[in-house]
Parts: sequence; C-alpha cells; structure tokens
Amino acid sequence: MNMKVIKKQDFFKSHFRVSSSKTCFLILLCVEILCLSFLMFKGVTSPKSELNYPLTNFAYKDFSKTKGVSTDQSKSISSNCFSLPSGAYQFYFSYDSNIDGNRDFTKSTGNITLMSNRHEIESETIEFDEGHKLAVGRFWIPAFSQCEDLHFVVNYNGQGTLKLKSCKVSEFRRYRLVRLVGFLLFFILLDLFYLIFFTDSVIKINKFVIGLALIILAASIPFLNDSLFNGHDIAFHLKRIVAISEGLSEGQFPVRISTTLNNGYGYVNSLYYCDIFLYASALLYKMHVPLRICYQFYVILINVVTAIFTYYAMSKFTRRKTLKLLGTMLYMLCSYRLVNLNIRSAAGEYTAMCFLPLIVVGLRNILVKEEISISDWFPLAAGMSGVIMSHIVTAEMVVINIALLCIMCIFRILNLNKIKAMLKAVFASIMMTAWFLIPLLDSLKNQITIVQKGDLRMLAATTRPLLTLLGLFTDCHNYYYGKWDYVNLGLPFVLGILLLLYCLYIYKQKKNISEFRMLCLFSFINIFLVSKFFPWDSLQYVFGIDTIGQQLGTIQFAWRFLSIVAILLSIAIVVALNHIRENNITIYKSTVIMLISSIVLCCGYFYCSFNEWGEEAKWSNIANYSNSDTLYLLEGTDVNVRNISKCRIREGKAHITKYKKVKGKTTLHVKNKSKVKNAKVSVPIFAYNHYQVNTLKGNYINNELSFNKDENNCILITVPAGYEGNMIIRFVEPTSWRISEIISVITWILFLYKLLVNIKCNQNKSHLTDINK
Repeated sequence: MNMKVIKKQDFFKSHFRVSSSKTCFLILLCVEILCLSFLMFKGVTSPKSELNYPLTNFAYKDFSKTKGVSTDQSKSISSNCFSLPSGAYQFYFSYDSNIDGNRDFTKSTGNITLMSNRHEIESETIEFDEGHKLAVGRFWIPAFSQCEDLHFVVNYNGQGTLKLKSCKVSEFRRYRLVRLVGFLLFFILLDLFYLIFFTDSVIKINKFVIGLALIILAASIPFLNDSLFNGHDIAFHLKRIVAISEGLSEGQFPVRISTTLNNGYGYVNSLYYCDIFLYASALLYKMHVPLRICYQFYVILINVVTAIFTYYAMSKFTRRKTLKLLGTMLYMLCSYRLVNLNIRSAAGEYTAMCFLPLIVVGLRNILVKEEISISDWFPLAAGMSGVIMSHIVTAEMVVINIALLCIMCIFRILNLNKIKAMLKAVFASIMMTAWFLIPLLDSLKNQITIVQKGDLRMLAATTRPLLTLLGLFTDCHNYYYGKWDYVNLGLPFVLGILLLLYCLYIYKQKKNISEFRMLCLFSFINIFLVSKFFPWDSLQYVFGIDTIGQQLGTIQFAWRFLSIVAILLSIAIVVALNHIRENNITIYKSTVIMLISSIVLCCGYFYCSFNEWGEEAKWSNIANYSNSDTLYLLEGTDVNVRNISKCRIREGKAHITKYKKVKGKTTLHVKNKSKVKNAKVSVPIFAYNHYQVNTLKGNYINNELSFNKDENNCILITVPAGYEGNMIIRFVEPTSWRISEIISVITWILFLYKLLVNIKCNQNKSHLTDINK
C-alpha cells in the first residue's frame, strides 16, 4: 500500500515537473513569436520615418539668422521635443562654422547631440568643424519604443561664428531587417539554453562542446557590454572598419584605398595592412549597426574561430578530450592574448594568433608522417595564409621560426615527400594571398611611405627582464603609460614551464619523446628571444643595419614572440600531461586541477584589474573623414596639411569651381585664364600610385592628363594653356592586381575542392576497412 502511494507521488511530481517546464517553454515561444511578428509587421507596413526639422524650434533663433552667433560666451541651447519610433536614424545638419577663415577641420565652433530624458537612445556628439558644411550623425532608438521627448542640444563654445541652415532626420530602413535577425538569433540561443538546462528534452549537447563555449564566453566577457574599453589601437581599427564600409559603398572590392580618411586626402592602409577579415564588420556597419557592436561582433567571431582551430590542433597531439579543452583554455585565456584583446586592442595580432595552431599542425604532419597528402600540408598553407592576411609582422616571426626548424631538422626534412609537401604548402600560401602580396610588393617598391623611412627600431629596447617576463599576474595599472609591465607569461605558463622541465628530465628515456622535446625547445627559444639575454642589437648590426637588420626591426617589439610562445607552450603542456597520465594518474589529475585553477585565477585577476584601470567609451560612430595614423603617408608629407582641404593655384592663372567628391571619384571644373602659359593646380588628394586624372565630357571619361606631386605629396595637375572643362580624379586598380585577385580565388577553390575530395576518399577507405574487419 505504501509503495503504491510513493509511486503515485513520484509519478505526480515527475509529471508535474515535465508539464510545468513544457508550459513555461510554450509561454516563452508564444512571447517570442509575438515579438518577432510585431517587428516583422512594423518593419513591412510602417513607412520610412523622415523629418525636416525646422530651426525655429530652437529656443534661441540666433542660430538661424544671417549674423549667426558671435559672442564671447559659450551657450547651450535645446530644441523643442519631437517624436520618432524605434529604429536607426541619420541626421543631417547644414551649417556654416568660421573661426579664422582657414577651413581647418580640427577647429570647431561647437557641437550637437540628440538627447532623450526618458529613453536610453544611443547617439553621438557631432562637431561643427570649420572644414565642412554638413554634419552627419547616427542615432538609435531602442526596439518597442516610441520616443516622444527627442531634442537636439547645440553647444556653442564661444569662438567664431556658427550658423545653422537646415536639419533633416531620416530612418535607415534596412536596419529593421538587421534588428529582426538579431532578435531571431537571440531567441534561438535563449530557447536552446532553456531546453538544455531547464527541461528533460532529448536535446543533448556534448559536455566538451559546452566547455568550449564557456572558454569562448570567458575570453569574450569584456565585449558583452554596451561600451568599449579604450585599448591602445581601438580607434585605429574602428577607422579601418569605417574606411572599408565607405570603400565598399564606392564600389571597391577588394577595398584598396580609403578616399575619405584624412579629411578627404585619402589613405592606403589596406595596401600595407590586409583587412579582409574586417569585411563582415564593415557590412554590419553599412547596415547601420553601431560601430561598437561591429567591433564586438568581430572579436567574438575571432574567439570562436580561435577556439575551434586550437581544439583541432590539440586533437592532433592527444586523444583525451579533457586535455584538448585544457590546451584550448591555456591558449585562449593566456595572459598575452588577453592583453592583445583588451589592453592593446591589437586586432591584427590576435587575429593572426587564430591561425598559429594550424601552422603547428601542418609542420607536425610534414615532419612526422611519411605518406603526406593534401590533408596533411594544407593546414600549414591555410594557417600561413591567414597570418599573412591578418598581421604581416607575425608572419615574419613565423618565417623565422620555420627557417630555424628546417635548419635544426635538416636531415629529417631531406626526404622527397617532405620537401614536396613543404614546397606545396609554400606555393599554395603564396597563391592564396597573391591578391594582397602583389599590391603590397608593388607599393613597397614604387612608393616610399613614412614607415619605410622611419626611425630604425632596435629590438633590444623592447625585450623584457626575466623577473617581469615570469610575472604571475597581469596588472593593468600601467595601462596607458607605455611601460609594458603587463607583458608577461602569467601563472599558468610559469607552472607549465616547471611541468615541462620535470617531464623532460623524468621521461628522457622514452622513445616517443622527440616531438615533445622539439615543442619545448622552440618554446624556450622564443622565450629567449623576448628576454634581455638575447643580443638583438648585435644581431641587427651583424645582419646589416640597412638591410636584414632593418627588416628585423619591423617586428617593432621583441615581446611579440610571446604569441608563438603561447601556442607552443599550450601544446607542449598537453603533450606533457599525456605522458604523465600514462605513468601516474594521481599526479595527472592533480596537475590538471592546478592548471585549470591557475587559469581561472589569472584570468579573473586580469579582468578585475582591467575593469578598475580601463576607460570606456560608446564608440557608436566615427566620422569617415577623421585623420588616420601617419605610418602610410608618403615620405615628406607635412601631417598638418590634412587639416585644411582646399584646391590651391601653384602656378599661372587658373580658376577652380564645382569641386566635389562622390563615391570616391573627385570632379572639378578648371579654367586656365591664360592662353599662353600652362597653370599648375594642386588638389587635396595625396598622390598615391595608380591615381589617374582625366578630362571629362558629360559622363564620358576622355584623355588622361599627367600630374606630379607638390611639396606635400598632393596631386599637382598641369592645366594646358586656354583649357576650360571638367576633370575627374580616381584611383584605378592596375590590371596586374586584378589578375592576382583571380589567381587567389581560383587557388582557394581548387585547393579546397582537392581537400574535400581527399577527405572523402579517406573516409571511404576507413569505412571499407571497418567492413572488412
């Protein structure tokens, strides 16, 4: 009798729990469907929101009068409130700003911000600079909101004259689709989370997949925020995203030059610093997603790919899933990688670190295997291609390591199959990156930039004292002071080094220890390259301070070798734990727990310190005409020339009108008043190679005109005597570059096809072997 009662109670409890969880899930689904339906309905049926905002709505009408505001006191003036539904918007303010009449865009008479007292809108502050006539800004109103208290706040700083002419607000409709897709993805993740953890659903996810997801989450924590920390290079990389977006809008693919940066003078960052992996973020920016979110998306995506590639690499060195996860955790959350992600915001470098595991796998396959197929050497080719297209300096460091490896393993590599595999990997890598390498080499050879003629970098000054290098925790208190005290190995790797030394001594008689020794040796060699003990100065002088020594100096910081240290140490520690497990399971378990604890402790300490010392900003947008860095300006350029954008008559009697730039192409009307002498006119565009100047008749491009450079490397056009007409200035990609792009596309398709065929053949062979057994 009691047993029956107990069974009935258990059944009731179980049935109630399952029913309750299902009911909750159905309610959740209904809410999600309602939200998506509402967004879809509003997105399709609601007309585009546009508003021509009358300037009479400002409390002080001085802004719209001819005399403008010209007082010695600053003013802050709010407009009347207006209403807009949720969405992404752009506002355009036509204005006149004048301080000293020089049209210097670094000088401003004030700024404007859109504000709401009851809603958390995301907006930016736009400067009324002297160099432009139109201020363009973006703002976002949260989903499911009807913001009725929007108002502009104009701040006049008390210098010069500011006149407001007109204001227009326009919705970006395509953002409705972006928002809908974003909510859909969020709801899918939410449903999966609920089904896995709060129901008895049959959906099961491997615990190691969950572990990998948690590692990715841990590496991405600072980027799951409504602001960005101001890392050292954050502005540089955000400007790259904006420049790519502008280039794509102009019809460039791939983007070779930014025609809008540097106040319209242009910049060729993309020729020297490949940005192909930023295209996804640039497309999001084109869809009006806040710039901050575009960058956060990129970081999280790189974390996902890095975790997958690292886990794959670990699987080639161990069969134990626990060790694969541990190795991935060591690499993903190592001190140097966290510094690159957060403190330095070194997008190129942490992207290159994504591909280092593939390079290690490819080299290992070539050295260890006798029968080498495309599946074995392609990871080396793909990894090297990824590094080249991410960070050319990291590629240089990898080449140094590969050259050293070939020298040390010369007798093992002197095998026809291994030589063929290595040459195939090199050839494939060159062909797959030809679309970037050929324009890069062309630019390096035919135009000299500031970075090429810059001060020689002596790497010894950037090495680290052993005590600093072996630092256990990364303290961010010197975040902005350039002392680089936070560049260290960290507690997990210091413990790992002790573990490696222990294994090298204890297991030195084992037959299969050579691979482990090589990993340890190259880990220690790269640590040596970072330390004060390595004679970088002497080496640079020996190799020639004007040749190879100078090329070594392009690495800039010796401690960059820590990226290679990170992947080698992570794999070596996993291999060491493999050996320990085979001999002493107790020591193995204790060591794994110790290493995981040290990673959690070290990572947690870093985030606490970084949160305390780091500075945050919204980074919703950046003006597309902002000044860039100066590395790739032409040699001899006065960097201040960018501040003022105007055409100048250098010689003769000429008159210039209708100067404008549309989609990267500049047009102007030129009249040479003299019928005897040529005139020379400089335009505010840097004279990088492959610019063309042509005459323009109607919409047809006619004769090409020769041009030179003025003293600041701007385009200097010779206008024939008596000439009057329109001209067009545009960047024209050479035929050789286009051919290199076709070669790279064909190479990628060909090798990926061959790789897939090879994998399919191997699977079929494995299947036949299993059947025969």
